[in-house]
Amino acid sequence: MMLLTFVVGHVADRFDRRRIGLVCQMIEALTSVALAIAVWQYWVTPVVILSAVAILGAATAFERPTMAALLPNVVGPALLQKAVATSTSMMQTR
Repeated sequence: MMLLTFVVGHVADRFDRRRIGLVCQMIEALTSVALAIAVWQYWVTPVVILSAVAILGAATAFERPTMAALLPNVVGPALLQKAVATSTSMMQTR
């Protein structure tokens, strides 16, 4: 995540934030399914686990700032403060 910090902001500003969020969540889901299959088939090795963690970390690095930047476009000005507080709380518990 730390390595991608400078790239993420540029990508979130340049491309459609909804698509970035969707792609990140799909990558996270596919990685989780692949890891579950690896556990089920006894293919789990430290390399598999570390690879899954790296992929999930990269997807999360792109998803969090993108979703935070998307929030003002989804919520009206009257509810923005509450939405930011709720979103921040959800990201911290995740």
